[in-house]
Amino acid sequence: MFTDPKFAKKLHLNDITILSFEVMFKLITYVFAIPLFSLAEHLTMKLTGYQYLSAENLGTFFSHPLFILCILLFILSLSLYCLFEISAVIYNMHKALYNEKTDVFHTALYGCRQIQSVLFSRGNRKLLPVILLMIPFLCFGLFPAFASNLLVKELILSKLRKKPYLLPGLCIVIGTLLVFFLQLMFTCQIMMLEKVPAREACRRSLKLGKTHRRKDFSAFLKTQIVCYIAYALLLGIAILLAVLLDKILMPMRLVNSISTAVMLTISNVSFCLFASWTMPVCCICIGALYYQHKEDNGEELPDSRVVDCVTFSPFLHRFSKVKSHFSKGLFVICILICSLYVYMTYKGRLNPSIEYVHQTEITAHRGASRYFPENTMAAIKGAMEQGADWIELDIHQSSDGVLFVMHDDNLYRTCRVKGLCWNYTWEELSRMDAGNAFSNSFKGEPIPRLSDVIDYAIKNGLRLNIELKPSSFETGMEKRLVDLLEEKAFINDCVVTSQKYLSISKIKEYNPDITTVYVMGYAYGNVDRLKAADHFSINMSSVSRPLVSRIHNAGKQVFVWTVNSRTYIEDMMEKNVDNIITNDVLLAKKIVGEMHTSSAFYEYIKLLHRLFSFG
Repeated sequence: MFTDPKFAKKLHLNDITILSFEVMFKLITYVFAIPLFSLAEHLTMKLTGYQYLSAENLGTFFSHPLFILCILLFILSLSLYCLFEISAVIYNMHKALYNEKTDVFHTALYGCRQIQSVLFSRGNRKLLPVILLMIPFLCFGLFPAFASNLLVKELILSKLRKKPYLLPGLCIVIGTLLVFFLQLMFTCQIMMLEKVPAREACRRSLKLGKTHRRKDFSAFLKTQIVCYIAYALLLGIAILLAVLLDKILMPMRLVNSISTAVMLTISNVSFCLFASWTMPVCCICIGALYYQHKEDNGEELPDSRVVDCVTFSPFLHRFSKVKSHFSKGLFVICILICSLYVYMTYKGRLNPSIEYVHQTEITAHRGASRYFPENTMAAIKGAMEQGADWIELDIHQSSDGVLFVMHDDNLYRTCRVKGLCWNYTWEELSRMDAGNAFSNSFKGEPIPRLSDVIDYAIKNGLRLNIELKPSSFETGMEKRLVDLLEEKAFINDCVVTSQKYLSISKIKEYNPDITTVYVMGYAYGNVDRLKAADHFSINMSSVSRPLVSRIHNAGKQVFVWTVNSRTYIEDMMEKNVDNIITNDVLLAKKIVGEMHTSSAFYEYIKLLHRLFSFG
């Protein structure tokens, strides 16, 4: 029966139900897991007294009793989560075997019943260690993708260099676990379909696959390879689209930014799909092998009634009548929330404060100053279009107390006016040309007022790095800036920086909620002890890995300036800085995308780009 093509068609009877269930299940997971994980992270860090995690303090943090308790709770939750998903696949496959259609509601109901059975039956609780053993192999396809990430790979390789004997030991452990996995891989099917306790299910699993180990391993390996090929094909589509955009948009300055954004978006979506479907696809493979072995051994299959769902209450029975409308509404809500998470992640609001997993952000130095006149609205708009995470700008104060955007004290370099900026009123400054000195095409570009820049940032969701450059002639700048930020309700979307420690100290006195950054041309020693500075902006020549780790351990971030070449950008990322300030946003965003994409697949990306670039 199982070698008959008709049987294969039977197993596909409930594919739509499995697909619908997985989409809903994964969406709900993302909706609830992200805020719960964020809450657990912040709560654990707060209760344990840690402000920041890095390579230096991970050991003591991992040995903290509260962290161990959290890990145990996480392991239990992960086991039940995977049990729920495995149960869904088993339920749909077994119903399909007897030509019976299923739906998402009863699939979820069956999964809940299995969780109840495992939690409240002492004999079935022994299934949880088996599921824990299975998880790494059911999700094995994810590990190479994570391990080839630059920062993760750096951590792994650094440990192996210090202790090379760990590699053969690790291989032995993985090989041993694989043997146990192949012996116990049918435990869930046997326990749920044959209605036996977990211990007996383990014993029957050993017996069922005893003569098929090599065949089972081969089938399982092929399943993983097929998943990887599908993932690679989706990445190939991303590169083809990026190359096509390169050709269409070649005259535009934004071509690299757009094509890189398309590539990374499809790459991330592909990985999410890959991550979401690795486990159910592997479970389907195991289920098919279970039925095949039962046939080969001449054993009778359990009938379809063993997976019938019992409605727990009259409420659930009534609820099932409106499940279709409820499911559609829940689906829409989950999509909206997941979209919000994507936006917040893009804006850097969901980055966990852990050294090895944070995303390096890019700040446009004086706006997109390589392509536009610095510190102008044109440069700010250009930086936004190029995808900068932050926009850095410098401010001075006019003689009549108006804050405006300008780097130099002297107006000659950018405006071709011989004079110091604080000697002019805002009305006089507003008539000056800040663009013609850069290029004739920007003739007439005015000096922007800070309040107008903030209005534009609020409208477009931008974050600003506002650097104070006060002199003895510009008194009261700090208070005016704080008043403006409070008036515009922009405190949470900016940082205030200065090379003068007194200035950021004043900012903290006026409003301690404003994030301050101390700008340092040279850094040495315990700079993290400067209490008025929430973070530090350091010249790249002074940045070292020990300095970054020390600042991270103090719960503070490292901004580095001004980094404009590929070599230096890659070097700063390897030193794990938090924010790179650059004149070339396009180059920096491209390098960040490359280095945060799995290196194996990035080599594949470069190959496709060469093949389809058409010279």
